[in-house]
Amino acid sequence: MTDSEENRGGREPGPGGRFGAPFLRHFLAMLVAMVVGMMVFGLLWQVVVSGLLGSDLLSRTDVGALVMATDMAAGMALWMAYRRHSRAAILEMTTAMYLPFLLLLVPWWAGRLSDGAVMMGGHLLMIPAMLAAMLWRRDEYTRPHHAPAPPASVEVSPATSSDKMPAG
Repeated sequence: MTDSEENRGGREPGPGGRFGAPFLRHFLAMLVAMVVGMMVFGLLWQVVVSGLLGSDLLSRTDVGALVMATDMAAGMALWMAYRRHSRAAILEMTTAMYLPFLLLLVPWWAGRLSDGAVMMGGHLLMIPAMLAAMLWRRDEYTRPHHAPAPPASVEVSPATSSDKMPAG
């Protein structure tokens, strides 16, 4: 075994190496956050719109698809913000939630796609859209995001010595 193989634990970068495992963990965590967002916020929409207002507005395909994209984007964005992802990454991933539905709603409004095709197609196209956003910012999704962000800056006055600095 070479020195570089020992330092990597005998693994090459790839699906199970330094790039693949963190990337996959981030992807799966975002899928879970999207599903949780869809369930939690979706239930709230049902209670408010259907229950309290007595409206069936959510049964419209276009409204339902965009509300569902909002629910998934909110859950995923909250998770990404909690994990201290950049605002740009959160915005790109949020766009990946809406873009497939927006593209499919145009032919649906023209009467060329069925309700089911919009909903199924939007969810299926969301996966490559998410992966594209993740690959665009590969470094964002291959490093840990669990540590608190360091302070923006630490000012040291001339009277402060380095041995009195808090450990950080």
